[in-house]
Amino acid sequence: MSGVSITEGGGNVDIAAILEGGQAFQDRMRAFKDARDSADQAREALGIAKDAVAARDEAARTLSEAKNTRDAEHAKLMTYITNTKTDVTNWEKETRGAALLAREQVEALLAEAKKKHETASQVLADAMAKSDEMYPYGRGRLADELRV
Repeated sequence: MSGVSITEGGGNVDIAAILEGGQAFQDRMRAFKDARDSADQAREALGIAKDAVAARDEAARTLSEAKNTRDAEHAKLMTYITNTKTDVTNWEKETRGAALLAREQVEALLAEAKKKHETASQVLADAMAKSDEMYPYGRGRLADELRV
C-alpha cells in the first residue's frame, strides 16, 4: 500500500491525480480511507487485546491468591485434624486406662464383698447351728425369749 507522497520535480503522480481528480484520485482516496480504517481497527483490536491481557493477568493473580489461600487453609485444616486425632488417641488411652483401673477396682471390691458374704453366711450358719444346740425347741422360742 502506498500513501501520499510529495517529491520534488515533475514526477509526482499523486499530486497530479489530486489535481486532475477522476478515477485515479478516487481510487487513491479509497485506498487511503481503507488504510486508515484498517489502522483504526488494528488500534481498536490492540486495545481489546490489551484489555483481554489485563483481564487474563488479573484472573491469573486472583487464581493464584485463591490457590494460596486454599493451600494455607488446607494446611491449617490438616494441622487441626492431626492435633484432633492425637487428642482423641490420648483421650482414648487415658479413658481406657481409667476404665481398666476402675474395672480392676470393682472386681477387687466384688471379690472382697463375696468373701465377706461367704464369711457372713458361714457365721450365720454357725450361729444357727449353735442356736439349735442351745435351744433344741426351735428358733421361735429364742425369739420369744429375746422379746421378754
